[in-house]
Amino acid sequence: FLTRYRTAHWIRVPVMQRLLQTSMYEWVLYTDLDMMIVNWTIRLETFVARASPQTHIIFSDGDHLNSGAFLIRRSQWSIAFLDQWWMFGARKTKFQFDQGPLGWLILSMANRESGGRYQRDCEDSSLAHTRETCWNRWMVELGFPLNHRRMRHILFWPCHGYQTSLRGFN
Repeated sequence: FLTRYRTAHWIRVPVMQRLLQTSMYEWVLYTDLDMMIVNWTIRLETFVARASPQTHIIFSDGDHLNSGAFLIRRSQWSIAFLDQWWMFGARKTKFQFDQGPLGWLILSMANRESGGRYQRDCEDSSLAHTRETCWNRWMVELGFPLNHRRMRHILFWPCHGYQTSLRGFN
């Protein structure tokens, strides 16, 4: 699965693909090992209940995209999404972590959905903070502002504090 150009973070992509192909559950939660659950009173079903039948993946919304915790529906769309994420990581070897390519993939999808004009300028920055700022700016310009982002197949859970945010702590 991994190459010298990919960090261990990438293992989540093929593992989730395999799990979705063999799982009996409709939704699967992925979390990094360093994630901490801070509010045990909120059930995962709370997040899934907001998903439409067309929603296949749920990320937390925030000042950056976090691949450390997400819910993903068992579907062909989700498996294809994970494959695209993997392929976006193969496009450049400059950034070996998985989070940057995930952001680029979602920006390209947001661009298609909005008929926008994103030119992939976020992919050229080597600094994570600059990429995150660029990602947020383009998401707003494409019509997906913070805490109001919802794409055709992706739900971003609004993060108004930590009461009900699905977030990984990396």
